[in-house]
Amino acid sequence: NACVKLAEGKPIPIPLEKKDFRTKPETIESLITKKTKAIILNSPSNPTGAVMEKDDIKAIAELAEEKNLIIISDEVYEKIIYEKKHYSPGQFTENAIIINGFSKTYAMTGLRIGYVTGPHEIIEELLKVHQYNTACAPSISQAAALAALKGSQKAVDNMVAEFKRRRNLMFNRLKNMGIECNKPAGAFYMFPYVEDEKSFTENALKEGVVVVPGSAFGSNGKDHVRFSYATSYDKIKEAMDRIEKIW
Repeated sequence: NACVKLAEGKPIPIPLEKKDFRTKPETIESLITKKTKAIILNSPSNPTGAVMEKDDIKAIAELAEEKNLIIISDEVYEKIIYEKKHYSPGQFTENAIIINGFSKTYAMTGLRIGYVTGPHEIIEELLKVHQYNTACAPSISQAAALAALKGSQKAVDNMVAEFKRRRNLMFNRLKNMGIECNKPAGAFYMFPYVEDEKSFTENALKEGVVVVPGSAFGSNGKDHVRFSYATSYDKIKEAMDRIEKIW
């Protein structure tokens, strides 16, 4: 929202399907007006953990071409996927700007390096802003990113397998408590419905567990909270024990 507003645009939230946090192409189409400039997608999603289906991505790409819109696709969790497969709108249209990075896939958050691809004329304009805002990523970060890309991907596979194990633990514990929750297919977040996000987050904090209120991610997130399972298995077990006390 903040970035859109800084660009003097008006962000329009897209309602998601409750049962699986699906982004329906027809919902997006119903929100498009003559003032619409772009469609922003995020798959795998932060905060829901949802992964968009190929048919939906393709339909949205076709819609963007039909309406002459740009898709801005945040794909930073591209490799952290469990049962599904990642698809990018860039596979189906050239009207796409793809944003990605190394912080999630390779656990390189401190090195602050990412990349963007898109139509030449847009990248040329983007470069003008980037040149005076950032100049370039530090050389050590570039070297680390190159090593990560060229090296064995076994560490990534192992990390994703461990995230899946942690996800299953958290999901099963929340489900057994009777907390309404979709099973995330990617990223490392869970976004359960808790009826009253304010009291839940405050009570969780009293037990030493920090969760993010869903409304921090927009009006559609109201009365949800975001859990992260990017921590140890044992800490998740302890956190779930504490959550059980307040539920």
